[in-house]
Amino acid sequence: MLRNNYLHLLIILLINIIYTAGFNYFIQTDDLYYSFLLENYPDEIAERVFQVSQSYNFLVYLLPPVLIILRTLIFATILDAILACKDIFREGQISQKYKFEHYWRIFICAEWSFIIFLIVRLYWFGFINTEYGYKDLTDFSPLSLYSLIGYEGLEDWLIFPLKTINLFEVIYIVLAVIACKKILKISYFDSIFYINLSYVMPFILFIVFIVYLSLYLQ
Repeated sequence: MLRNNYLHLLIILLINIIYTAGFNYFIQTDDLYYSFLLENYPDEIAERVFQVSQSYNFLVYLLPPVLIILRTLIFATILDAILACKDIFREGQISQKYKFEHYWRIFICAEWSFIIFLIVRLYWFGFINTEYGYKDLTDFSPLSLYSLIGYEGLEDWLIFPLKTINLFEVIYIVLAVIACKKILKISYFDSIFYINLSYVMPFILFIVFIVYLSLYLQ
């Protein structure tokens, strides 16, 4: 099981890295970013910011895989802690044969929802909206509350939660519920219950924390 987790995760990470390389080379190019800086800042500041960003360009490829690994491990750890509480089971007991790697696999499977997002983003700017600016790329949040409401007149602290609540998060939860049911061999009711406790609630708390920071730092 653990070996399969590593292989499954490696495939997702490779797709992410290949996507990042292709997207930055063909769509989110250095010229596009530099033009954006020149339009919004004095030439000297724009040049300095661009040079600094080039020095740390490797982080664009490093951070997404690290975040994916951390995200799956954190939610698997939360689920492991929840299932360690005997009184929390909804219907009977979960077999003792299930270990951390089983819980980890649930959230690795759910990561495919973000691969779907990458495909949609690549298709949108590669074939549909080919006349775009740098802000269009950074603001891209399809099928989210942000895209439905629009960003004009919005308070800055509302942007993150409205972008975060989107169809791909719903797909993530659905995939996690299905994987939880199949891997742990439990009912859909129990699976929804456990994913709500291990992912949905921490996810909501994280959004609240970011909103609090945004308001505090204003």
